[in-house]
Amino acid sequence: MKLLFTTALIFSVSITQLNFTSAALVTFEGLLPTANTKYNGGPTTNANGFNIGGAQFANDYSAMFDSWNGWSYSNILNTTTQSFNNQYASWPGSGSGVSSSYGVGYVFDPTTISFAAPTVVTSADIANTTWTALTLLNGDAFSKKFGGVTGNDPDYLLLTIEGRTEIDGQGGSTGSIDLYLGDYRASNNALDFVRTGWTNLNLSGLGSVRSLRFSMNSTDVGQFGINTPLYFAIDNINFSTAVPEPNSLFMLLTSTLCLLNRRRLVSSQRGSAGASLSRTASAFHLRCH
Repeated sequence: MKLLFTTALIFSVSITQLNFTSAALVTFEGLLPTANTKYNGGPTTNANGFNIGGAQFANDYSAMFDSWNGWSYSNILNTTTQSFNNQYASWPGSGSGVSSSYGVGYVFDPTTISFAAPTVVTSADIANTTWTALTLLNGDAFSKKFGGVTGNDPDYLLLTIEGRTEIDGQGGSTGSIDLYLGDYRASNNALDFVRTGWTNLNLSGLGSVRSLRFSMNSTDVGQFGINTPLYFAIDNINFSTAVPEPNSLFMLLTSTLCLLNRRRLVSSQRGSAGASLSRTASAFHLRCH
């Protein structure tokens, strides 16, 4: 029993050092049966999120208030309506690569995407939503026009994506990557911008993660927090998850067993004066090498 336990222990420790990967791509195509619709976790209360292609998207939907936080997905095409009623539309008017569907993040509170195993997220496509982008450009009754009256206010809307070592945004940080969805900090106002279209964001620098944590920050802050609509769109999430390679596992297990059995034979040899056992141990040593 001690031998089997030690074998299993060494095997389990060694397997975590393998770096073989299985690539995956998360899109939102084919999830909505009709055009100009969305899924936000309803119609019943949801606190468990939803899984697409091996990625777990956090979602917290309240049927009582018809409210949600976290992730939804949509194929709504509306690039002109600046309103809360248009919170699910991407500003490009489609998914990345002119696909029909895309994900939408609402991050009044930070939200997460989790993975079942250690994962390297290579990239994701990010865009503004229509409501957010038009609010940055025009302002409204609750949010300021970026740049202010003169255009000189150094406003920004920032999306931060942080790698975490545990699911649901827990554990330690592996680093973070920023993307400005609107940036008016340049001394030359001609360089101010609200991001249009889809941006392919390289996330490989976050390394091996179990989850991504998404948060947003804005210079437009009032008595009750950020005034800017905290929405963005996401598509084409590329990731690679660590998996064992069968041949390598077989070689690892064989080597481990050989090592342990050598130690057992040598231990037995020390307790016996028989020369035959010494020859057996030597022969076993040769076969394992």
